[in-house]
Amino acid sequence: MHPDLVAVFVEEYRRAWNDAQAGQMAARAKTERDLAQVERKIAGILSAIEDGMYEPSMKTRMEELKVEKARLSSGLAETPEPPALRLHPRLADHYCWMSLRTDPALSPRSDPPGYYVFWFMT
Repeated sequence: MHPDLVAVFVEEYRRAWNDAQAGQMAARAKTERDLAQVERKIAGILSAIEDGMYEPSMKTRMEELKVEKARLSSGLAETPEPPALRLHPRLADHYCWMSLRTDPALSPRSDPPGYYVFWFMT
């Protein structure tokens, strides 16, 4: 539990966690954009039909769009929204400081005034 080794581990874990969360959020955002685009296309076809511009190929295209919409909607429903949690860049510093603080044999110091406010704001 050497502080330098713990710091490296915590930093790598923090980086991997944040990257994974960012990837999940980006994938979900893309699916949401694709779904909105399909819904706009469906609305466009319906608007064209209402204006009297019906073509037999519109029916086929509408069916394709409905299948795509169902696929995207079910994908969003099955994949819960990832948490917006990100691990703080100074997490390793905080862990080391807390481990020193909680073991009196390692450090007899007391909490510096306002430490927690400072740590969460940086």
